[in-house]
Amino acid sequence: MNKEMFKLNSITKKDKIILVSTVAFLVLIGYVKFIFLPNLSSLLKNKEEYSKVYNQYNKINLYKIENEKLKIKLDDISTEYKEKITGLPNTPDMARAICDLKVLGDRSGVEIENLNSIQENNKESNELINRDGNLVDKNNNINEEKKTNNLGVVSKSLNINVSGSYLNILSFIKEIESYNRISEVSNVMISKNNDLLSCNLSVNFYYLNSEEGEKYDFNTGSYGKEDLFN
Repeated sequence: MNKEMFKLNSITKKDKIILVSTVAFLVLIGYVKFIFLPNLSSLLKNKEEYSKVYNQYNKINLYKIENEKLKIKLDDISTEYKEKITGLPNTPDMARAICDLKVLGDRSGVEIENLNSIQENNKESNELINRDGNLVDKNNNINEEKKTNNLGVVSKSLNINVSGSYLNILSFIKEIESYNRISEVSNVMISKNNDLLSCNLSVNFYYLNSEEGEKYDFNTGSYGKEDLFN
């Protein structure tokens, strides 16, 4: 025992420092290897998982924002479509057209004296329009000279006689050309009639060649039943 104490006492101060430093270094290495590094690895793994979850969360929020934008855009497109499609009905829908003309006439200050439907060549009794938009006879033979266009859009014409001032007649024509039903004024003839002018014009109303009817109740409703001449 005394011999060992002698050996320790014989170690110089420098050697003691080296010995303590070596032990401390070994302890530090053990701490780093067995405690710090495993915890650091676990921490980095958790951080990576957190980053993945956070990125997914951000993506979900971006998807929600984009979804809201697309929903608003879809609503706008749907509203615009509903507004536009009213201008191109599935059938001639002449009851609605006549009522619209009455409203446009009152707005323009002209008086509608009479309305006549113009008989078209592709509406003859011995000819029909098939689903492809081709004019066929009763034997289903295609008449190559008379076809609707590729979109299946056809027209129905009305001949209208109105009376009023020159400016009122021009206003009436502009109203027809700009209202929501797709139409065009194809012929205009104005003549003097006492103090007012008389105007005869032809208006083409376009519609889809569709088997689906319009969604308004003409039988029980009031649409189209107003007397235009009283």
